[in-house]
Amino acid sequence: MSADGTWDLIVDSPSGRQRVRVDLRTEGNQLVGNVTNRTNKRVADVVEGAVHGTSLAWGSTSVTTGAKLAFTTRIDGDTMTGNVETGLFGRFGVSGRRESRASAPCDSLALLVSGWCDG
Repeated sequence: MSADGTWDLIVDSPSGRQRVRVDLRTEGNQLVGNVTNRTNKRVADVVEGAVHGTSLAWGSTSVTTGAKLAFTTRIDGDTMTGNVETGLFGRFGVSGRRESRASAPCDSLALLVSGWCDG
């Protein structure tokens, strides 16, 4: 099962549920992409991403707090579940679904990369 795609995830943090969009692409056993906070629209790169079967791991940095984030998840079809470790802030559950191609937002990057956009 490929991890490639756009994932709509919920992080269950003490400050409430945080919605993030994670755009992932596999390159062999490496995972690349970015994480977008859906509330403040800030984007951070995926770093040190790895894929081992259905297990995924990647890092990122919170643009808001500067905290280093370490995601460890599993995928099952179009569902992702796991945790994000935030250092001093603790560990929080993460869950969500892969967006279908029809529901993916239309932006210039989607159009450039895939040549497809639903307007």
